[in-house]
Amino acid sequence: MTTELWMLMAGVGILAAGIVSQGIAGLIAFGPLRQAGARDEPREPDKLMGRTTRAVQNQIESLALFTPIVLIAHMLDANTATSAFGATLYAMSRVIYMPVYWLGVPFVRTLLFTGGLVGTVMVALPIFSS
Repeated sequence: MTTELWMLMAGVGILAAGIVSQGIAGLIAFGPLRQAGARDEPREPDKLMGRTTRAVQNQIESLALFTPIVLIAHMLDANTATSAFGATLYAMSRVIYMPVYWLGVPFVRTLLFTGGLVGTVMVALPIFSS
């Protein structure tokens, strides 16, 4: 399996960890009875619950960009040192992004988001020369 596909799997793992963290934050904020129920009445989340929810949504959005690019590169056999480094940059940026978002660290979060985006572009570059 290529580095790019491994890093795609890492991105899915990051999403899974974020979803679990979001559930734990919900348990802390609202308690197990509310979380186990239908949750028909909306409630305002506390800071941590809101941050975990937004971080998960952001990971879904980043995977929506990263996934097809990795798969196209794989199908075209356009895997290079640049794309491997870009995929690794994406995954490393995203794994650090989650806890930084949960902690509410400004600027670092933006830098990590940018690192993931730059990594995605680096995976895409060899596609255009195939």
